[in-house]
Amino acid sequence: MPKKSTKKLSVFGKHWPMLQAGWASYHLWLFEKYVQTVGKALQDEARRLPQRVKKELAKLEGEEKFEREQFYQIHADDLKSEFPSILYETLYIGIHARFEQELVTFCDKIQDIRGYKISVEDFGRNDIIGNCHKYYTKVADIPFPNSGTEWNVIKKLRTIRNKIVHERGRLVRKGAEESEEAKELQKFVVDKKGTVSKSKYVHVTEEFCLFTISVLKAFLTKIGEVTPPE
Repeated sequence: MPKKSTKKLSVFGKHWPMLQAGWASYHLWLFEKYVQTVGKALQDEARRLPQRVKKELAKLEGEEKFEREQFYQIHADDLKSEFPSILYETLYIGIHARFEQELVTFCDKIQDIRGYKISVEDFGRNDIIGNCHKYYTKVADIPFPNSGTEWNVIKKLRTIRNKIVHERGRLVRKGAEESEEAKELQKFVVDKKGTVSKSKYVHVTEEFCLFTISVLKAFLTKIGEVTPPE
């Protein structure tokens, strides 16, 4: 195991783990505000659309009016279903990416303070969270908080993230039997205010994204608590 650095830290430096955890939580808080702001904007637009359409259609006649009605109907459906789906799925993936970046920052900070030649990137670029776990336990000899409630939830959240990225959110392949894991994930998603279609596709919602952020922020606080300043 690499030796720890004997470098003296300033008073500010001695508190860096919790300060870093706070900064990381702030970054996830920005996602929280973004999802709420953009989600509300979509809802407001969907609410205002009928009145605007009514005024515009009153000026039209015949085929032109019919075509514009069809266009606005499609747009109204997009505002209520397609746009929110794109928004929340994209945000959900981004939330996880940001979480991984924050864990890597902790590892990079440890490497810098202790002067390790080994970086977390030396473990590869796949399974970032798993690599950070290895860095803490194998390189820095720091206990990684992977035995608590948050960690068990994060494993489920990561599985859902992977389903969305690699299988469009599908929990059960066509023609296959529903596994116990799929049943458990479906119950988890619904309990946390997400939705699952009849064809077993996961759809994340604003509420599900906000729940995810709260869990990841709590875990980052634990990372700050277990990380020694030097």
